[in-house]
Amino acid sequence: MKEEFQWLDAVAKMIPQSISAILYIQDKEQLDSYSEFVWPDSRAVDDELADFSSFALNKNSITSTVSPEGVACVCVPIRKTREHEIQGYICVKAHSSDPSAKPLINLLEWSSVWLAWLIDKPKATASSEDYNSDVAELSEKHKPSTVSWLRWGGAALVLICLLFIPIEYRVSLDASIRGAIEAPVVAPFDGFIETALVKPGDSVELDQPLATLDDRKLQLKLDNLQGEIQEKQKQYRRALVDGERGEAEVLKAKLQKANAQFALAQHQLDNSVLLAGMSGVIVEGDLRYSIGAAVDKGERIFLIVPETGHKVVLEIPETDYRFIKQGQRAELKLASIPDRAFEVALSAPSPTYIAKDNRLVYLVDAQLKEADLLALQPGMQGIAKVDVGTATLGWSIFHHFIDWLRLTFWNYKP
Repeated sequence: MKEEFQWLDAVAKMIPQSISAILYIQDKEQLDSYSEFVWPDSRAVDDELADFSSFALNKNSITSTVSPEGVACVCVPIRKTREHEIQGYICVKAHSSDPSAKPLINLLEWSSVWLAWLIDKPKATASSEDYNSDVAELSEKHKPSTVSWLRWGGAALVLICLLFIPIEYRVSLDASIRGAIEAPVVAPFDGFIETALVKPGDSVELDQPLATLDDRKLQLKLDNLQGEIQEKQKQYRRALVDGERGEAEVLKAKLQKANAQFALAQHQLDNSVLLAGMSGVIVEGDLRYSIGAAVDKGERIFLIVPETGHKVVLEIPETDYRFIKQGQRAELKLASIPDRAFEVALSAPSPTYIAKDNRLVYLVDAQLKEADLLALQPGMQGIAKVDVGTATLGWSIFHHFIDWLRLTFWNYKP
């Protein structure tokens, strides 16, 4: 009987939060009598489960009940693999978060198939005398492979049962700390860095000079344009005096163009000193080792954020966008503070996306507690895990692969 206790122990330990279990195996001689095996203590029977089992043994189907406290009692018949006759019952008492006890029923149904094979195993050995002589001679030869097959089959069934265990599914997202407001400072024209007046970490005030661009080419351009304008003005007045109205109109248009170019160059010269667009802290833009480096028009030179008021920005892969909702909670860990977890609340996901590492990611803001903001600085990066609900272990592992198969099949479907 030690073997039956091992079977029951394996099933009971596989079930999350199991309390007690009873295995009933039908007597071979008296069909209305059952051998009883109790877990965890063979000498102490759980009264509630025993009463429920005595009621369930009179039925030929799955029986279950869940108390208001969330304790479920489930009995599943063990049927012969071929004849489908009942040869026993497996009854389990366990905590269940599902009012229908469906996950527990699924596990016990798979376990009943496994137990049916194990119960039938002695019968196959006993009936070997009835085999014809050729089979009888080969039975000893192939016995190790049969045992090995049963072991592998049992292991496969246990693995399949594990895939149906419900777990909390969490989506992992890349996270970074950013300022609640960001003010970039960009190059107003193509040029070269002449001086750098601040560095990352410095506090700045509104309209404070941050850097200067080399303006010698602009000064030369202004001088040339000024000379060109003066020359066009002389030619224009001479054409008017000579009565050449057609020539005068052409010169007037060229004069207007030169004036516009002069105004643009003057505007660029006025902006050759880069100014802070807001009060805050420099978090990006170290030009101390880039003096004389070329910059393109529109290139971001500095990034300024407020000294207080940070936010968390999460990056949602396209494949996980459907799981993220406003109001969800997430647990954040940062590379600079790996021993501390921060709780954040998600805002509504943004419909806009960015390209990162050859894939699309959507952005969603998350709010931190005020007390946690003091420990963080813009630019910190980490990982956030978002609680999105309950799913089976198998689905959690394979659902991305299954989604890929669906799209591949749809792509090649006629």
